[in-house]
Parts: sequence; structure tokens; C-alpha cells
Amino acid sequence: MKSFCHGFALLSGFLTVPCCQSQVLSIDGQVSRALSNGQSEIRIPSPQGWNAAPKSLNEAIHLGEVPVVVHVERKVTVPTENNMALRSWYEATVLRTMSAANLPSGQLLPGTSAIPAEFQKVPKDAVLIQTSGGRLVKSGVTLKSSERPAALSVGNTYLLFLHFVRSAADTPPIAQLDMGTDSILQVNGDHLSTLPSRSILSPFMSDVLAKSSASLTKLTHSLGK
Repeated sequence: MKSFCHGFALLSGFLTVPCCQSQVLSIDGQVSRALSNGQSEIRIPSPQGWNAAPKSLNEAIHLGEVPVVVHVERKVTVPTENNMALRSWYEATVLRTMSAANLPSGQLLPGTSAIPAEFQKVPKDAVLIQTSGGRLVKSGVTLKSSERPAALSVGNTYLLFLHFVRSAADTPPIAQLDMGTDSILQVNGDHLSTLPSRSILSPFMSDVLAKSSASLTKLTHSLGK
């Protein structure tokens, strides 16, 4: 079986790097190539694929997803440990835990990314959230990678269904959005809404909105908190 790689394309002043190139070149290598070609921007493919979302709110909680209301304080995007892709980190203040489960503590799970230097010291009520992709400027070159499952907005409040991957006494809890965009609801006052990019509701999201009537207060009562 033959393998084909069509190289990179120069489009409107930026360099588009397909998967076959990004798998070979590190972030530094891609930046060097862009500089040598006089390019100011690189687009990097973002990993895809998420766990299938549960079909109901109760199932999600049973599987260990923790619904948490958070306010996003700040964001940083860094290269991954292997320097082949981008990862975004968010610091968020925990406003309310919506299920009987407490945030995990004293637990250390393998395979968790190293915490960026900017987030080594955060408030005790903070949680760190990882996503794939983001935007980073390096040596004057802007690197862009579609953020997955979605970008969160600094200054906004969300109800997130978090999967915690690391927590220890001396580090903040680290979580991921394992259910993709089903992990994210916007909070405006007491009103819950899906992301603007969503046009079709999944069975899980339909169940959450039906149980809550799109009200954070009603959802809290539904969960017995």
C-alpha cells in the first residue's frame, strides 16, 4: 500500500501544515520552516475523538463525570510534552459542585500533562482544565490549532461535566472535557444554554435541559444539592 503526502500549502500569507508534515516536524521545526519561507502563521491539525457521551444525566454521574459550575479566570496555550501539537490550559474558579461527589483529592493518575509554569500556583478553589489545540506565538510566528472540544471564554461562567485526571495535596485538580461539547453548558444568571456552534442536541444534552428546564437552580434541585 502506498502512502501519499502532498506537502504543505501556502495560502494567504500563512502556512498550512497537514497531518503527515506535523507528525514529522516538531513545533520548533514547523516554526523554523515558516520563518525560512517568510510565513507569519501556521495552522496545525488538532487531535479529534472523544468518549461517547452517556444518554442521560444520571448515567454521566454514575460514570464519574462531575458537574461543576466554574468561572474561567485565565488561559495559556503551550506545546505538548513531545513538542508536536498544542494544548490549552484554563484556570477556573469552582463556584459550585453540582453532584454529591466531591472534587477528587489525594489521587494521582498516570499520563497527565505537566502543569504549565504559569499555573504552578493557583488559588485553593481553582481547577485546571485541559483542551487540545489553541493559539500560540513563537519566534514571531503565530501557531493556530482548532481547539477541541471547544474554546472556553475567559470571564464567562460555565456548567462543565468534568473528568478528573489528577489531583494531589500539593497540586490543583486537573480535569478534561471527555464528553466533547456535551461537557459544556453556558451559564448566564440562572439560564443554561448550549454552545452557539451546536445545532443538534444529543440525547444527553436533551435530558439535561429537560430535567432542568434550562435553569441552573432546577438542575441543582434535580441532583439533590
